[in-house]
Amino acid sequence: MTEFVSPHAGLPHIPDDLTIPQFMLDSWHPTRPIKQGLLNPWLIEDATGRPVGCEELKVTKSSILIAHSTSLAIAEKAAHGSGIPLARIIIIDTPPTTAIAINSYHTLDELVREGLGKFPTFTERRLEPGEAKTKIALLNFSSGTTGRPKAVAIPHYALIANVVQMAFFCKAAVDYTSKEQQRYRPGLVAIAGMTETCTTVTFPRIDQKIGTLGSGGQLLPGDVARVMKPDGSLAGFNEPGELVVKGPSVSLCYLNNPEATKETYIYFDSKPDRWIRTGDEVMINEEAELFVLDRIKEIMKVRGFQVAPAELEGLLLDHPDVDDACVVGIPDEYSGEVPLAFIVPSPKALGRMKTDPGEVEKVKSTLTKYVADNKVNYKRLAGGIEFVDSIPKNPSGKLLRRFLRDKAKEMMKAKQAKAKL
Repeated sequence: MTEFVSPHAGLPHIPDDLTIPQFMLDSWHPTRPIKQGLLNPWLIEDATGRPVGCEELKVTKSSILIAHSTSLAIAEKAAHGSGIPLARIIIIDTPPTTAIAINSYHTLDELVREGLGKFPTFTERRLEPGEAKTKIALLNFSSGTTGRPKAVAIPHYALIANVVQMAFFCKAAVDYTSKEQQRYRPGLVAIAGMTETCTTVTFPRIDQKIGTLGSGGQLLPGDVARVMKPDGSLAGFNEPGELVVKGPSVSLCYLNNPEATKETYIYFDSKPDRWIRTGDEVMINEEAELFVLDRIKEIMKVRGFQVAPAELEGLLLDHPDVDDACVVGIPDEYSGEVPLAFIVPSPKALGRMKTDPGEVEKVKSTLTKYVADNKVNYKRLAGGIEFVDSIPKNPSGKLLRRFLRDKAKEMMKAKQAKAKL
């Protein structure tokens, strides 16, 4: 059985009786960064770099909605929709004094000052041993790139474990070289992973100034990965397949969604280990470095061959007439599926098309030939090219391919209806 693990052994103990705030704010762990003069801050203010420590911050109450002043209208709409009183909206920044509507709300700074002015009114409970592994701390929503966002139930232990994994991997508590030579330093964060694994599965190597080309990083200590081929067998080194992973930071389930949970959270051989089907097509090399090839659900089957949309999108984005691109598969009687490209023209190409309407077909022909010249026959844009004003993406920049799939279906229905007339 081929399983991939991190070459970095010796992951230290991960406490399973602490909540996230207790671990972050009140406890010591051997992976904490080496103290440089002042005590290590709890948080670092983005705008100024000002450290925020225990003398300035107290844990706030739950059942409130925290928003930036620029997002207040969205926060108010969300509060109305979910039954949260408007009085429980907290502004995280300090808005201008001229913003009358915003100033009717409390700010986070006001609550901190009020809390620091009072004596503690309760005794914080320590969790039972192992309780942190099942006690839900966070409900983070999936990105919704392939369907409606799902609430991922993350226990306290998962996030604590991931912090320990990353700190150990990056040698945050080890003075292993000069500060100038360190690739990562306390306070600098880089993350690659998914919500369901809370969050990082791989991390860029610290022994390389420039990472391996195309690599998503090396497996973190404590994580175990399998690469499953379409026939269910396990891939070896440098063989493609779907990434399935387990580790201490894996989340519990999708809240109130047993069907989706059963599809993503899987168990092998009746063992209690919970694995996550990531939906990513990957390869893993002998150095335990992971290379993401595409999303499994987004891969097209053209005449029985797999075609990755990201491969065609990458090629199209290299063309000077293309500003953005998204490729989806559309049904085809002969091939099963064929690629259709939605293209945002570059400003220069758009200018030519506005000046001369005949340029529209010329640009389409140029791009179709460009792909045909650079890819094998079954990867050509047999579904055609459609120009759009923008490619739908979520706030983190992921393509919302499902919206363009729906658009493609509507286009096909319209063509079929027109053909019947």
